Amino acid sequence: MNVEQASSLPQARSLLYKLLRTAIAGLRFEQNLIQQLFREEIMRESVIYQDIIQKCIQQGKREGELAVVLRLLTRRLGTIELEVQERLRSLTTTQLEDLAEA
Repeated sequence: MNVEQASSLPQARSLLYKLLRTAIAGLRFEQNLIQQLFREEIMRESVIYQDIIQKCIQQGKREGELAVVLRLLTRRLGTIELEVQERLRSLTTTQLEDLAEA
């Protein structure tokens, strides 16, 4: 890598960040355009992309645990009051896992 390339790297990263942020928000670019501009391998190496994926995985896991707990309680107790459901929604993933195993 020469000096010119190295000096443009922060600008390229900044541009990539802006494009990704906009693309993910779906405000300016369509998915096909983003796929044409960036290969999937490059996207997967992005720290921002990895962070978003990790957050999605964690959210999905939490929602799954919440669904299990609500289903188990409904089977055992019948209809669960909305106040109880809201309190369950405020629990952490670990707390939901523990409750599901209880």
